[in-house]
Amino acid sequence: MVCAGLVLIGLVCLPLARHLANRVPHQIAGSRASLRALTATVVGVAIGIGWAGLFAHVRLGEELPAQLEGRDLQVVGIVDSFPDAVARGVRFRLHVDSANLPNGDKVKIPEFLAVGWYADDGREPPVVRPGQRWEFTLRLRLPHGHANPDGFDYEAWLLTEGVRATGYVRPGVQIMRDGFVPSPAAFIGRARDVLRARLHHALPDAAYAGVIIALVIGDQRAVSQSDWEVFNRTGIGHLVSISGLHITMIAALFGGLARWLWRHSFFTHASLPLLLPAQKIGAAAGLFAALVYVALAGFGIPAQRTLLMLAVVSVALWLGRITSVSHVLCLSITVVLLCDPWAVLWPGFWLSFVAIGCILYASVGRTTTEKGDWDIDEPENTPATGFRVWLRHSLVAATRTQYAVTLGLLPLTMALFGQVSLIGPLANAIAIPLVSFVITPMSLAGSVAPAPVSVWCLQFAHALVNALAQCLQWLSETSFAVWQAPRPDVMSVVLAMAGTLWLLAPRGWSLRWAGVLAWLPMLMARPATPTQGFWLTAFDIGQQCVAD
Repeated sequence: MVCAGLVLIGLVCLPLARHLANRVPHQIAGSRASLRALTATVVGVAIGIGWAGLFAHVRLGEELPAQLEGRDLQVVGIVDSFPDAVARGVRFRLHVDSANLPNGDKVKIPEFLAVGWYADDGREPPVVRPGQRWEFTLRLRLPHGHANPDGFDYEAWLLTEGVRATGYVRPGVQIMRDGFVPSPAAFIGRARDVLRARLHHALPDAAYAGVIIALVIGDQRAVSQSDWEVFNRTGIGHLVSISGLHITMIAALFGGLARWLWRHSFFTHASLPLLLPAQKIGAAAGLFAALVYVALAGFGIPAQRTLLMLAVVSVALWLGRITSVSHVLCLSITVVLLCDPWAVLWPGFWLSFVAIGCILYASVGRTTTEKGDWDIDEPENTPATGFRVWLRHSLVAATRTQYAVTLGLLPLTMALFGQVSLIGPLANAIAIPLVSFVITPMSLAGSVAPAPVSVWCLQFAHALVNALAQCLQWLSETSFAVWQAPRPDVMSVVLAMAGTLWLLAPRGWSLRWAGVLAWLPMLMARPATPTQGFWLTAFDIGQQCVAD
């Protein structure tokens, strides 16, 4: 009731507060703007807390009844995710249709379960695919995860995924009732499964097949831990997925193609641009292509952010309204949090939105045509070809973007991981164009092209990934690849972020270089130590041991 009250009061107070702020006399217009911003912030925080509390209340209410924990149940459900291969079996998410006790009495259990199916008496479990309906004998328990500090919070992850019980398949009834149950989620899951099998078939035993799979369908589970260590040390881990850059590239490619075909009326005499502007057709086609690509990615947070921003821009274009990039970013954040308030628990949410915010802050509204601190000096009256001008501005824009992202994410990276990649700018300068404009397009083309063209494309993409990985391996082994320090306190991070905003301020801002000084408390933080004696941290996997 408290959470619902916060949401209702916030929704009522927001227009009332704006009305009262607008009645402030015009002589103090600055106070009017400040009052409006303050009231909007307070009311927005209240609505956010209430909305997250309502989500938590509903989600926690779907808990497995205590009397059913540890008992065998007959469960009928649909496989709702990729089966994840584990030792001696597979694990997957199950969308429950019905559940019964062995005597036939119906019981109510959570809608989604995390199920493991392990080998029984040496017999491997059958192949499980998304969209199949099975009847199992399951033994369930409440969600449980390890509580070790700085480790993966499995229980929180289950909560965000809507899974309120875990279990495993018991000997007994194991019947596949339907090979495929049509639904949007089932079609997407089956398409991703088919593409993954196609990629595995084209790249059997390939060392970096997992990277290709991650670029095509966003499934990163096949990337080895050693490879992740290299990618993270060199700061290019964000590229080993369906990132915002890749989605934007696909949207621009399909949108540009659709706009060109519409402008030429598909080489007919239909005069299609007179019926509807080609720009609107291009925006709609690009948004649809981005939606398909994001669906293949499993609707991850970075993919959601990019899709929402593209959707806002496309809708604004169709409605003929000018849209501010800051409004696009804020609206994207709002929609993501409305759909998933627990997105703030994961580093990907903060890294994704802070990165795009830094890019917008450092680039939007700043000219690159006049001479400035980013421009390349050229002799006056020297004729330049269109390609030379395009190349120059592309390099300037890419350098500015890399500069803004590197500096903007440094305080957040130190706060989340206690380390930052010093070799990252160089590694990204090599990896971003190669992955975004060569490897990813070749991988996508190979995933849909007919054989043997698909095999050639995928093998060429894998050869490039292999060469890139060797280069990154050499960079990661350098002694200066990573700066490590104890995780800073909150005030040090806030001060460092303020210094970063000072560094990225527009040209003409006084003493921009002084923003580096605000990083010193964060970079020079010392680990906490006891005043006397020593601290001992014992890691426990949570299992009970019985001694004879």
